[in-house]
Amino acid sequence: KVTYEKELNTLYGSIAKKSRMPTMEEIFIFFPFPWNVSNPDLKPERSLQASLGYQKLFGDSSLLDFSLYYYDIEDIIIRRNDEYINRENAEHYGAEVRTESTYFSRQLWRISYAYAHAVDSEGERLELIPEHQVKIEDTVTISSEWEVYASYRYLGTRYSSNSATDIWNSLVPDEQKKLKAYNLVDLQVNYRPVKYITARVGIKNLLDEAYEWRYGYPGEGRSFYVSLELVL
Repeated sequence: KVTYEKELNTLYGSIAKKSRMPTMEEIFIFFPFPWNVSNPDLKPERSLQASLGYQKLFGDSSLLDFSLYYYDIEDIIIRRNDEYINRENAEHYGAEVRTESTYFSRQLWRISYAYAHAVDSEGERLELIPEHQVKIEDTVTISSEWEVYASYRYLGTRYSSNSATDIWNSLVPDEQKKLKAYNLVDLQVNYRPVKYITARVGIKNLLDEAYEWRYGYPGEGRSFYVSLELVL
């Protein structure tokens, strides 16, 4: 990894060679799940990963960061026809732009957008990697005791294998399914009456968005939570 800084500008880059060994589930059969067809001949997944980025500071209050990345993957491990196999290779590249600022008094906002292209040697999209992703966060400090946090997240279309083939592989073809894009809005209020105690009340998925995080697995609907934290 190399970083070069000059005044309010930073240029950074990295390159790495990584590998992922097959998991126990991928190479061994576990009772009572005999329908999981293992593959003891799986090769390790190897990749060459490179990234390059630029960050610009605007005084002490704001920054803008832009980065590019490229992963060249060999012998990628995927699941097809209820069996784990190696595909010859895959490429995964993309870009991200991110900004955050405390320009407005008592407020910290963060915005990011990411694009990803992830395809294997057979032209199939890599699973669960969204093509587009947006995240907006805002933290407002009302007083020394009260703080409000809100976030919005957009996840674009993704692809997932048909999970029904885990049991009914003879009836349902093992194919990729396209998952719809979805939007999530979260809200949280923090109350800190004294230095050591923080109470939180929040709502996840405020709009009660219906979505699948994986094909056949619905995401969590609107939910509420309360927490109390004591730090001594």
